[in-house]
Amino acid sequence: MEENCLIPLGAVQVVPRPRRTELKSIKDALRKVDRESKDCDIAQRATITHPLSEKSRRLDKPLPELRLFSEPDALCNLTLVVEDKTLYIHKEVLASWSPVFMAMFSSNFIETEKKEVVLTGKSLYNVRLLLNCIYPPNLYKITAENVMLLLPLIEEYDISGLKTQCEDILIQEEPSLDILLIGHEYNMPKVIEHSVTACSSLSLTSIDHKKNIEIANHIPEQYFLEIYRTKITLQGEQLRQYKRLKEKSNALHSNLECWGKASNSYPCEKHRMFNEDCISCLREFYTYALEQSKALKNFI
Repeated sequence: MEENCLIPLGAVQVVPRPRRTELKSIKDALRKVDRESKDCDIAQRATITHPLSEKSRRLDKPLPELRLFSEPDALCNLTLVVEDKTLYIHKEVLASWSPVFMAMFSSNFIETEKKEVVLTGKSLYNVRLLLNCIYPPNLYKITAENVMLLLPLIEEYDISGLKTQCEDILIQEEPSLDILLIGHEYNMPKVIEHSVTACSSLSLTSIDHKKNIEIANHIPEQYFLEIYRTKITLQGEQLRQYKRLKEKSNALHSNLECWGKASNSYPCEKHRMFNEDCISCLREFYTYALEQSKALKNFI
């Protein structure tokens, strides 16, 4: 009987925050990094800027010394203009990391023959940060503090080598819907799969918290279906474990219903029968399973 109790599940399609420091410490650290560019936006450099994420972080130690690319060398063959500042770089380095730049410098793009490329709408600090990540000796690493500064540029220029590093950083974060949303927006299957599994450990209260309402509106329904299906499966395993303990003690609970039959007894308001593709039905059934587990646990 127990083998028939599981709800058929689909395959998944597809964590501690750095402490905050005082603003003065942040400003001092950033001045040390970029003495030659006093007009850089300090707040933009220190904070993760994803609009739906509450993972805004402050630097808790001085940044490594950034190369500013403000002076040309003998082999420099391209300049980038960002926020009216000129950066002296090498086409070969950009092309070796980015197929977008490779195509730009080796086809009929206007930039093929140009020695100056203007990057409009880009942050000077973020572009310098990206260059420091790809230029040897690669001393500046992607971290939880700068991943959301770099990710838009990494995605735009298809820098897969750095995107993999971003994925590794994000899956170390605590379970949250905003990490799931980032994985969806930037097409990161590993982050999506990890987040769906991790979010299944969140309580319904946490999922329904007002801070997650806007985020949830941007997350595809299929991910929530997988989250609730996983929650039900995990709760079902716990429920069956309690049931086996009770059977061993010869004290079966008279009100315990069959797991399979119970699912059909808890449809949502929209359905007469339980629908495993309906988030509301899954929530109702999970709530029932949770109550049964608590009752059995207390009984044992």
